[in-house]
Amino acid sequence: MVLYNKEGKLQLHRPASLDLLSLIRNSRKISKEDKLWFLKQKKTKSDEHYNLTKAYTLISRILWGEITQRHFHEDLRYVNLSRDSLSSVIGQHSDITRIINALTSLKVIEVNTTYSPERFSQSYRLCDIYQKDKAVVIDEPYSISPAKQAHFAQQRQRHCVADTPLLKWLLANIKQLTLDDGIDDYATNRRYSKSGGLRYATNVIDSIRGFADASVEPHFTRGERVTRLFHDVCNLHKDMRPFLRYKGRRLVEVDMVASQPFLMMALYGTEESDTEERERYFLMWKDGDFYEALRAYDDCAAFTRQEIKTAMISMFNARNPNTQGNAAKAIWSRYKQSFPRLAKAIMDLKTIRDPETYPDLERYDNGKEKTHSQFAICLQNLEARIMLDGACEALRKQEIFCYTIHDAIGCQSSQVSTVRRAIKDATVAHVGYEPVLSWS
Repeated sequence: MVLYNKEGKLQLHRPASLDLLSLIRNSRKISKEDKLWFLKQKKTKSDEHYNLTKAYTLISRILWGEITQRHFHEDLRYVNLSRDSLSSVIGQHSDITRIINALTSLKVIEVNTTYSPERFSQSYRLCDIYQKDKAVVIDEPYSISPAKQAHFAQQRQRHCVADTPLLKWLLANIKQLTLDDGIDDYATNRRYSKSGGLRYATNVIDSIRGFADASVEPHFTRGERVTRLFHDVCNLHKDMRPFLRYKGRRLVEVDMVASQPFLMMALYGTEESDTEERERYFLMWKDGDFYEALRAYDDCAAFTRQEIKTAMISMFNARNPNTQGNAAKAIWSRYKQSFPRLAKAIMDLKTIRDPETYPDLERYDNGKEKTHSQFAICLQNLEARIMLDGACEALRKQEIFCYTIHDAIGCQSSQVSTVRRAIKDATVAHVGYEPVLSWS
């Protein structure tokens, strides 16, 4: 989505198949009074339906929220929007209520009421019928006051924080990335597992193409609780990354194979029994494929490699590994039998609160901290120290162009060996073992 035209004016958007004016005129689902309210026109040359503009403003805020709010509630694409924020761009609370009720009755939007109002802003999503649509600029005449333009700009301001030499260098690298034109046809013809997938992909593509505008800062920030680096390229589907270009040339990604299971080796202690078990655990990578090595055990053999990989992710992010399905149960049982000291270290991290190391954790609706998230934070922060503070810092000093996508580093094909060496050196410094790396 391109939010501003060449003159710098904000552009409102709608799903391609949504014609709100016709829908309101022909619908029997809203009252005659509401119809007349929506169809009021300014007595000007444009004949703008100004209350319709307010409705499109709400729809645009939902569409834009899909770009900025990357963690959608249960993957249903709900977007948090506070009433105070909406009143700044729509007007009176009574108008907001009227618009929400009408759009809900017309089955344009859905309202999520399952979250505690004391802890969450109310959230909204487009109904399923519009989820597959691209977002297009509305062609109805509309006007937005300078004050509302300023508020929109503040609401849509992208977080771009590069406050260290390393981050400034990586940001400069990210801004030099472009996309091959072939990505448009690929994105259009690709199958998506979730509704709204094409629109989301298009939004990401537009954001990356926006790097060419020197006046617009990309989304680029390193977290505090989780110290990974997040930027627009991270949101590009993996199978679309081959379309990334640097100075017109294709790029290569070097990534750590089974990175999260590998980084768990840092959880072992220094006792002799820990050392012995860690050596056995490291042998799971001797043939280069940890997940296939896990399948070699009888209790895991019934599951495919992809099922094992998916179960590993859900199992270790969950509070109780045994609640994540049969594959997860089998894996966790194998860990407890074959690698009991590692299994204990994992559960200690998930169950014993460590406020000194993890002072700020997410909470449940009842206010209780999600202690089990310490485990995921531990591994992700270790990954960041290796890939960012270790490997990328070494590459910066050598002036080797690169960028990160969490456990992978993108680079030019001529620099793959240098990047591999940097990742291996940084990993050995933190884990004590060289990782298995792949590149494509």
